[in-house]
Amino acid sequence: MKKNIDIVEEKKSLFDLVIGIIFKSKSFKYFLGKEVSIYLAQIYLFFWMTFLFSACFTSEEKLLEYLNSVITDKVVITVLYTIISSIITIGSIEFLAKGMKKSSFIKLISDDIALSIGRAMYTIGSSLSGVCIAATVFLFSTSDYDNAIKFGWSSVLLGFVLFVYGFCISYWCSKQKL
Repeated sequence: MKKNIDIVEEKKSLFDLVIGIIFKSKSFKYFLGKEVSIYLAQIYLFFWMTFLFSACFTSEEKLLEYLNSVITDKVVITVLYTIISSIITIGSIEFLAKGMKKSSFIKLISDDIALSIGRAMYTIGSSLSGVCIAATVFLFSTSDYDNAIKFGWSSVLLGFVLFVYGFCISYWCSKQKL
């Protein structure tokens, strides 16, 4: 019995070693994979929220009401202002951190602050993408293919742009740790 436990422990150690090399390495590929996974999980979450708000795609009225609450006429300007505001915030925090002592609280948390801004971009992008994907699925189910394709492409485009922006911020903050 003792020998079997030792063999399992050896296999487990070898397995852990292989997993460690492939998935736990601090490479760019690992970081990109992790960030894409986080972003896709957020899109999935917002898709299901839209699904539930629309009474499981049974009520077009509820779906439209929810879509109108998330996607407004001001969504493009809001996203643009959010990007500009994030640049100003990161610049201000980094400027303050440069002038502080090495042990200053601002200097210690400046990367975490910037990382949270990158994740905020993920949240904005994934919420809009998730809603658009849900609308796409609904429109395909009602055979409104033209509008479904429009929503689908807008989801992909908006989601991609905000992912790239959030990813660049997150990677910039984490590159010293990689």
